[in-house]
Amino acid sequence: HNGAWEPVWLAGYRAGRFAEGVQDDLWVRAFFVNVEDRSVLFISIDLIGYMFDEVEQAKREISDISPIKILPENIFISATHTHSGPDSIGIWGESGEKSGKNILYMNFVREKVLQCALDAVNSMRPVRLKFGKTKLAKPIEDSRPPAVINDLLLSISAVDNENKTVATMVNYAVHAEVMDESN
Repeated sequence: HNGAWEPVWLAGYRAGRFAEGVQDDLWVRAFFVNVEDRSVLFISIDLIGYMFDEVEQAKREISDISPIKILPENIFISATHTHSGPDSIGIWGESGEKSGKNILYMNFVREKVLQCALDAVNSMRPVRLKFGKTKLAKPIEDSRPPAVINDLLLSISAVDNENKTVATMVNYAVHAEVMDESN
């Protein structure tokens, strides 16, 4: 550290917002499935976004280091789109002209993605998968025309031989702005 003020620029809402503390830890989570030597890996990162080049690099590295073969095209990496985390895209810095993306932090995130992927692969055990799908009545509103709303909530649960839930993955398309920009 050079002693200079180096804020963590927060993503979303507008440029110029910097973190004043930590309310909740950010995370990386993975869900790995292997059936008859066919593998798929889902990874979710608690950031506003994870850019294509970073996704492609992480997929290649995971495929290279995994003890069980996972083709890069069978690795799906997504972000929660939180507006309460660091600028991982590069458009919410001090001003609209300055990036808020911290390359050292993004390298740290990639290492966490790789470790989480390996942890998921190495902790694999026999499970049954359950799939769920439901429609939610009036889940959200879209304030921008044209109004486009995905009202489906999809889930996959992994249940072990003792009928205990090992993991659950949920997909619900919603713009995560439950806290305002003053968080």
